[in-house]
Amino acid sequence: MVINVDPAVRPTLSVDETAIVLGISRALAYQGVRAGEIPVIRVGTRLRIPTAALARMLNPQDEHAHIEGEVRGGRRDRVGSRPAEGS
Repeated sequence: MVINVDPAVRPTLSVDETAIVLGISRALAYQGVRAGEIPVIRVGTRLRIPTAALARMLNPQDEHAHIEGEVRGGRRDRVGSRPAEGS
């Protein structure tokens, strides 16, 4: 599975995709949403996680932070870095 986490391409992620990016279980991701630990946009009954807000959460000292690259099988491959082992 490949998840593009570039905010310019994917402005939001599902909770399941966010769990993969964060390397946590689906249940823990939903718990984080309920607790307000993971930023969320509610659209009807759907929950969407803004990728820009997720990047700021992961890089609090960088106000212009964004997540680069793609997630493959639960691993984030950064643009410009060497491929993850086993890829």
